[in-house]
Parts: sequence; structure tokens; C-alpha cells
Amino acid sequence: MPATIKNSIANFFNIDSIKSKGYVINLLSKVVEGLEKFDLPKKTAILLLFVIIGVWAGVSTYTDLSFEHEDCKSFGKRAEMGTGICTDYGKRLFFMTHYEDEQRGMNPLRVVTFELLNLSKNVFDDYRIIPFISSGFLLLLTYFITFEVTRRNYTGLIAVLFVLHSPIFFKYDLIMTYPNFWVTFFLFSVYSTFKVWQLSYAGFFLGAISKILNILNFPALILFVYLTGNPKWKKIVGIYLGILGFGIGGVLASKWIYPELWYRFYGIFLSQFEFNPVDFLWWLGMWSVELFSDKITLFSIFLLIPCLFMLKKAKVRNASALLVMIIIFILQPAFISGFTSYTNEDYRYLHLVVFVGIGIAFLLPNLRVLSKSFANYFTLKK
Repeated sequence: MPATIKNSIANFFNIDSIKSKGYVINLLSKVVEGLEKFDLPKKTAILLLFVIIGVWAGVSTYTDLSFEHEDCKSFGKRAEMGTGICTDYGKRLFFMTHYEDEQRGMNPLRVVTFELLNLSKNVFDDYRIIPFISSGFLLLLTYFITFEVTRRNYTGLIAVLFVLHSPIFFKYDLIMTYPNFWVTFFLFSVYSTFKVWQLSYAGFFLGAISKILNILNFPALILFVYLTGNPKWKKIVGIYLGILGFGIGGVLASKWIYPELWYRFYGIFLSQFEFNPVDFLWWLGMWSVELFSDKITLFSIFLLIPCLFMLKKAKVRNASALLVMIIIFILQPAFISGFTSYTNEDYRYLHLVVFVGIGIAFLLPNLRVLSKSFANYFTLKK
């Protein structure tokens, strides 16, 4: 790159060196300085959080819970009638209506999902209520995780608003076919590492038996705990690895001790594993296809990754943790399609949407450091 171009780019990003170059630049500089120092009082932020969640709840209950359709009753107005999602609903509804007490142990890989849906039907006479409550907790956990990584109250609100913009969140916020229990439990396991770390294991376990693919989040969680500098990271990671080893040993032992139960519980699931190098390579480059419906998130990812990388180089706390988490989530579709017979669906990107929102919020109090990092990168070394 020619030196003049590199110097121009460096000057553009260096806020401190361009304060005197016009009203717009001065205004931009003041905004950057303001966001670096700005925060809301905790009580004000919490109040605004509940206002935001309340507005979402009102809109969702009005547009979805009040809507019924004889074939797709539990999907709401935003679902596309006659598409695969309603076909899946028919299958799920059939399973739920035949889910007798003696069958409750037949599918341990999704037992939490089915039990929560049964509870919702039995208590509220509607399968959608507990998925709706789960979506509310998902938003709350998004706020509190954002606060933990930024130590700012207002950034959590930004992250929640980002999640609420997403068509993926709104498509699945209160449906029974693809409820977001697994994401909510995963977020709980992440948040618990900052507070009561012992609860993290319960959250991750419940997430895994809500959606077995949640196991793919295990490396992301382990690296997140390590990269956030958690003072108890060795103990947390050690226990996680111990539980993982014990679980693998138990599954293998059950194959010889209870072969019929092993095949019913795990054999059918494990039979889905098959390596397809073409699909793996395809999804390494085409993961964004499923995100076309959420163009803001897709654009934000391409913006966020280089920004987090520069903040990582500047040694900004938690930048590495968020960067690694997002990259792992982006790579997951390649492993799902490349190593199993499962196909990728857009609902499996919800955790990515959440952490992209957290990442965008993370940038705001670090804009000055970010601008200096880009300026230094493009400045010619003397």
C-alpha cells in the first residue's frame, strides 16, 4: 500500500491528531470521549432494561400469543405457513401428545426441552408460554454478561436492543418446535462463571440435554473462562474436563452394560456422524448463507472481527474472549454439516447473534483505543 494512502488512513483513525480539522471531526472526537467515560446509574439501566423487555413482551404477546392457526398454532404470525417449520411443528405436536410417562426416558438428549414444553402445556394450557419466558431470561442474561465484560451499565442495553433487532430471535422467541432453551441455559452457564461458578455446570448440562448440539459450545465456554482472566479458571476448567471425561466413560461403559438402552439413547444419535469433506469446506465459506435474513448481524460480524482483533492487540481486557467465542460459533456450521448428517438451520445462530450484540456493545467504551490501534497499524514504521 502506498505510503500516502497508509498515512491518510492513519490520520483518519487517529482521533487525537484530527481534533482541529473541522466541526464534524470535533463532534466525532467528543462522541468517542463521551462514550469512553459515559455510563448510566445501575438503577436507571435496570429500569430501562425492564421497559425494553416489557415492550418486547407486549409486542410478542399481541402478535403471536393471540394468533392461532389450525396447522401451525404455536408458531405465531411471523411463521411462514406451509413451510418446513410447520411440518416440524406437526411432528413435534404428535410426539408431545404421545409422550406418556413411561416414555420420558426414551430421548435423554432432548429430555429438558420436552419436559419444559409439557410443563407449559399442563400449567398454562399452551406450549408457547415457557419458551416465551425463556426468551425473556435470554435477554436478561445478555444484559448481565455484557455488563461483566464491559463494566458499563448502558452497554448491556445496547446488546439487548441488538438481539431484539434480529429476525432470528423474533422468529423463535415463543415457539415450541425450536425453543431457545439451549441458548438460555448456555448463557446461564457463561454468566455463572462470573458469579456462582458452581452453577455453570448445571447450566451447561441442562443446555446439552435440551439440545445435544450445545456440546459444540464446550470449547467456546472453556476458552471464554480462560481468556476473561477468571481467577478460578483452573478449577472451573478442571472440573469441566473431569465431568466430560466421566460422561464419555459412562457412555462407553453403558454400551457393554446395557447395550439395548445404549443403542436407544446414543446409538441412533452417534449413527448420524459421518465426515463429508465437501460439506465441511463448503460451510467454512458459506456459513453466512443462513444469516442472509439477518443482514445487520451479518454486516456487524464483518465489522466486529477486525475491531476485536485490534483491541486484542491493544491488550484490552475481554477482547480475546469475545473474538474467540464469535469465531467458534461461525465455524460450528462447518462441523455440523461436515461431520454429521444434520443440516444447518438459522435458529442455531441465535447464540452467535447474542455474542455479536455483546461484541458491538463492547466496542463503544473502547472506541478511542480502537481508533489509536488502527492508526498505529496503518502508520509507517520509521
